[in-house]
Amino acid sequence: MKRTNKVLLILLVSGISYLLYVHTQNVNRQLELIYAVPDKYTQTSPEADLVVLDFNKYGCIFCQNLHPILTEALKRDGKVRYIPRTVSGDGDEWGKNLIISTYAAGEQGKFIEMHNAIYDNWPVRDREKLFAVAQSIGVDTEQLSRDMSRADLRKWADENNMFFTTWGIGETPTLIIGKRFFRSKQDKPSVEELLAQFAKAR
Repeated sequence: MKRTNKVLLILLVSGISYLLYVHTQNVNRQLELIYAVPDKYTQTSPEADLVVLDFNKYGCIFCQNLHPILTEALKRDGKVRYIPRTVSGDGDEWGKNLIISTYAAGEQGKFIEMHNAIYDNWPVRDREKLFAVAQSIGVDTEQLSRDMSRADLRKWADENNMFFTTWGIGETPTLIIGKRFFRSKQDKPSVEELLAQFAKAR
């Protein structure tokens, strides 16, 4: 009887270990997919040893509160590959256009500058304001207008929303710091707290 219990215990532990292994492998594969973004659509340090992915929404007050703090933490750390995956609400076509504009600006080497400028100049509620913001950071607005109609750039906005939905993220802002989720909807973290989260994830 004791021998049977021991065998069952070994089988149970082996089964749990296998399931944990499969789960970990699946998470790693999903992270590879969500992190698969060209450098021109990121803010990347040549010495980066950590990825920080940011699910955010331009109209979200909590995202607006977090953005300058996150920007300062990234600057102070200096060794992060930062990937904004900005999302829009269902049926929010203008919100999607704002996201597409950042990828279109990325075609001119100004992705992160455009992303930051939209936050810095919020609210950006029409094309005239958007193009004024773009001009202020040196973006060619004629090229921007053409590129904003490109299907391959619209795909990035759709993909951001797809990951946000299928992963069940549920709220913005949500950061994935390495493999760790960090949500900041209620309390505004300090720069030091974010830096500590970066250190934990390494």
